[in-house]
Amino acid sequence: MDLISFVLVDNPQEKELFLTEVAEISYFQPSNNNPDYLFRRPLIKEGQNEVLLFDFPSGSFLFFDKSGKPLRHFNHKGNGPGEYTVLTGFLYDQKRDEIFAYFKNQIHVYDSNGTYIRSLSLPEKSWITEAIDFDNNHLLIYDSEARHRIAFSEIADPQSKEIPEQEGNNECHEKPFVLISKENGAVEQYLSLSENENIQLNVTENIAGNNIVFVAKTNRIVPTKEGATLYNQETDTLFHIDKNRHLTPQAIRKPAIATTQPIVYMNGYIESQGYQFLESVPLQVERGQFKSTFLVRDPQDGKLYKQILRLPDYEDKTFTLSPNTLMNGTTACIELSIEELQTAFLENRLKGKLAKLVSKSNEEANNIYMFLRFK
Repeated sequence: MDLISFVLVDNPQEKELFLTEVAEISYFQPSNNNPDYLFRRPLIKEGQNEVLLFDFPSGSFLFFDKSGKPLRHFNHKGNGPGEYTVLTGFLYDQKRDEIFAYFKNQIHVYDSNGTYIRSLSLPEKSWITEAIDFDNNHLLIYDSEARHRIAFSEIADPQSKEIPEQEGNNECHEKPFVLISKENGAVEQYLSLSENENIQLNVTENIAGNNIVFVAKTNRIVPTKEGATLYNQETDTLFHIDKNRHLTPQAIRKPAIATTQPIVYMNGYIESQGYQFLESVPLQVERGQFKSTFLVRDPQDGKLYKQILRLPDYEDKTFTLSPNTLMNGTTACIELSIEELQTAFLENRLKGKLAKLVSKSNEEANNIYMFLRFK
């Protein structure tokens, strides 16, 4: 099979698409009537009959049914065994009724009632920043220990070009892409991808006499229907691993990242109906952030265009799609501001189910979450 080519260009032309061309749309609005289910900054996973939110500030897991009715909740924030002070993310395996909550070298497992089950044993200095539910018995994780080691070394000496040595393998994983057991965290398989240590996706700036390292946001594991896309953004080739663990080249970016100035890296992509949705990011910090350009590859001509994504139910509103919006390999989530929606409703810019949902919302209502199930 020919590799997909992503040819990045300056100032790409725009392409307008309706989200309904590539996904089935539904809406979810959690109730705000119960004080035990309040949240401020959630990470959302959709189950078969319910929706699970993790609220980062409070550390609470909140379960709702699809209509937004509260079902149950739990919180294990703390410093004791089986507790967490903060989380990077979580995975919800409904078949096993297990929630895998992870941060750095910790993965705690709970059931959907909040009962602590076990913790997975990981190397002491591992730093898990990405994880997906790969199959019935395994998680696929990305251990960013090496990236953080390099970033911290740049704080100490921003002029140094030397890559600090990795410490003993008993303290960290041998390679960053790892299949591990859901039962105990044991390494099942290391996945070997091409690497380029000459490119580091970090920017060091001196702010008020202090060296601040900005680490680029990357999606190195992107779940798909058949497995996952794996990508070291410092290189030019994207790989795919299927459920049988066959790892094959899938796509290539052009021009080569090493030839771009400033460095422009590309994240993984979402695919639906032949379109690929992605982002390109110059390695430059503007007001403390990296600025992305959201792109779509047209299957007809193979060219990349700037995304102009619209929704029939929401007039004069545009959206973007990238792996950051994914909840799993087939579904994405986009948060819709209730204040903006209520203004749009008064201006007659809403239609259909979205308009009906907003018409019933009061001023204190929660935001609405749009779920996209890719076709």
